Amino acid sequence: AHLLAQLVRFGFKTIAFCKVRKVCEIVLERAQEMLRKSKWKRDRECIGRMKSYRAGYQLEQRRRIEKELFGGRLSGVVATSALELGIDVGSLDASLHLGFPGSVSSFFQQAGRCGRGKADSLTILVGYGSPLDQYVVQNPESTVFGKAFPSAVVDPENPFILKKHVLCASFEDPIRLSRDALYFGGMLPGVVQDMEEKGWLRRFHLPGGAASGAAGQEPLFRCNAAVRWEKELRQAHASQHQKNNFRGAYNHPLPGSGPLTSATPADSRASDASLGSLPGRAGASRAEEAEARANIQDVALEQVRSPAFDVALRNINEKEYQVIFKDTGEVIDHVDEGRAFFEVYPGATYLQQGLRYVVTYLDIHDLVAYVERCDPPYYTSQADHREVTVTHIFPPAKTGAWLPDGARGDTKTTTAVRARHGRVMVTTSVFAYHKISLKTGNVLETVPLHLPPPIQMQTKAFWVDIPPWVQLECRKRERDFKGGVHGAAHVLAAVTPLRLLCDRHAEDLATECPNVKENVRRPSRILVYESQKGGLGVSMMGSLIMPELISLAVSVVKSCPCANEDGLGCPECIQSTSCPEYNEVLDKEAALLILECMKKILTSNS
Repeated sequence: AHLLAQLVRFGFKTIAFCKVRKVCEIVLERAQEMLRKSKWKRDRECIGRMKSYRAGYQLEQRRRIEKELFGGRLSGVVATSALELGIDVGSLDASLHLGFPGSVSSFFQQAGRCGRGKADSLTILVGYGSPLDQYVVQNPESTVFGKAFPSAVVDPENPFILKKHVLCASFEDPIRLSRDALYFGGMLPGVVQDMEEKGWLRRFHLPGGAASGAAGQEPLFRCNAAVRWEKELRQAHASQHQKNNFRGAYNHPLPGSGPLTSATPADSRASDASLGSLPGRAGASRAEEAEARANIQDVALEQVRSPAFDVALRNINEKEYQVIFKDTGEVIDHVDEGRAFFEVYPGATYLQQGLRYVVTYLDIHDLVAYVERCDPPYYTSQADHREVTVTHIFPPAKTGAWLPDGARGDTKTTTAVRARHGRVMVTTSVFAYHKISLKTGNVLETVPLHLPPPIQMQTKAFWVDIPPWVQLECRKRERDFKGGVHGAAHVLAAVTPLRLLCDRHAEDLATECPNVKENVRRPSRILVYESQKGGLGVSMMGSLIMPELISLAVSVVKSCPCANEDGLGCPECIQSTSCPEYNEVLDKEAALLILECMKKILTSNS
């Protein structure tokens, strides 16, 4: 915030990138406060020329900020990655980066937003006290300037994404399984069957096919106009609603969540009748088939707007909460449904364009959060508990066969150790929130919350099981095994973005985090799971390069000079700012011991 305020006051047009929305708003608030306290009128006049930009704002508000930035009317913008791509920001002089963006490609993309003319530009990276950021700051030649870009990962078979892709594609051109499996993967037949059963797709045949009595003709599938996608998908995104039009807006089921009713719209019945009148005969020529296909597409285009207009590109979740200013009824923001219980729970402080609000009411049925203007001397952070259950294990990636001295009796267990990946179910319950002082950072009060039942999310994870002899070795050295596993998982998640295209700070990845009071016996494993529904493809690649990731984690912990008497480490090695248990159960020495043992196991045969 200090750097941003100084650059702006000296006339440098600056863009500051932050990793998460809350930090984006805090940086803007503090930078404006610094300028407000200046004795110079010129500095105070800069306050109105500074804005924040992030996902969640109203479309009109984002477009207005973009126009002001491009037109040179803004001196400073604090943005998330929402302003990283696809938007012309005009001529800027400097870029600030609060934390390493998570990948080298993102860093250069963000830095390239300034200095697009002939003049020089300035780029400043301010590293977090996290393992990844400190490793990058200490090794810039090998991480930023002398290393290949991290591998891009994608999971084309994520069912939450695949169904929407198939739906949009079927609107433009009917799905043919034998042809389109090449593009959509091996899950396409099952996905199409499920979508047909739920009413997403409608089956039909070209003239001269099975509908006309010819056997063996492959069916085609197209977007079902009877579902009225232009209506139902729009109801899943609050940004499409007019001001105050929230009552009952989300009472409709999600597209495809239930069978169609018996009342089929007249235009849909007309379309089915029109298919029978299309030209064709048994053994129709390619020209006739092409003409029939064109007619089918014309009918579809007349019936319904493409669902592609209403499918979110940035979120997997279909729903959003509206954040409404109670005094005026104005919709000031939107929050993804999966983040609502973490950001807009009753009592939470909420920042928007440098203004501070407090959530006074949360309507989980209409997906609405009401806020009021308030300036409390604290900010809030939720307290939650997470359980990770492995539901399916995919085939292993690699095996190890290294045995420690004196561990021959554990040969069967040790040789079975391998990097794994699979499906997991993450269950999260938010049970309280903390009021944290803005001045001291101390917890002022912990307030209980009584929210609905725990949230469950299906995703993917990669992990490695820890053999029993490693736990025995920790006990011999009088170290906390549970704290060591916890710290090792933190570091593994932190270094993964160095090799794979993801972002730990943007919560693409998370770990199992034990609570200091829990008595539940957890599996002995180092596990990292993906925070997006269905997974993004990181887990499979993570299991394949697990030895390299473990080796990086060892280097990070060894290079950290901290030496706490309590053994908890520090944010530069095994602590994590996103730990839901506030880093209470950690042991740096045990974490290093576990990581070194797993490194030997996994790299012995690689």
